[in-house]
Amino acid sequence: MGSVWLRIFLGIPVSEKEFNWIEHPRVEMAIHVTFKMLHAGTICGTLITGPLLALSRGRTKLHSVAKYAYHWGKVGALVGLSVGPIYTAFKIRNLETEELSYMCWKLRRSRYQLRVDRLSLCGLAGGGLLGTVVLNSGGPSSIFGLCGGVIAAECLSMVLPRKERLGDAKTHTEQIHSGL
Repeated sequence: MGSVWLRIFLGIPVSEKEFNWIEHPRVEMAIHVTFKMLHAGTICGTLITGPLLALSRGRTKLHSVAKYAYHWGKVGALVGLSVGPIYTAFKIRNLETEELSYMCWKLRRSRYQLRVDRLSLCGLAGGGLLGTVVLNSGGPSSIFGLCGGVIAAECLSMVLPRKERLGDAKTHTEQIHSGL
């Protein structure tokens, strides 16, 4: 999985043969689902749970609401990171390797999924770097950066045409067995 998956994730061109060869589909699917759980947990904690708890406890100043949002965003991120692999294990335990490889192949072809993952990581890294340089604390800005990256990717996906090339399961299976 290593370098081919990473090159696809980073947008570095790979050959069609490399693209179609999915060495560890269970690990690849676990990484994808864990990313999605991380996104969901962070966004729910930062944008919903944190502000609602702050306001319900009478904290109306922006600084207090931001502290609650950061704390619950961090909790949501940790929950997402821990639940993602467990959830994946339960959901894919009965799937055949070929079926799982096809699902991973579709995810590799989906520009939308890759865009969300890339921009969330850019937001996480950019927020952390900016927070470290400006505020001497990268934690809160990393959490807010991750949320901003996911939201930016969703907005960008609404504007850009959504032309994902998903292919056909039979075609993918034939390509694997023919050695492409």
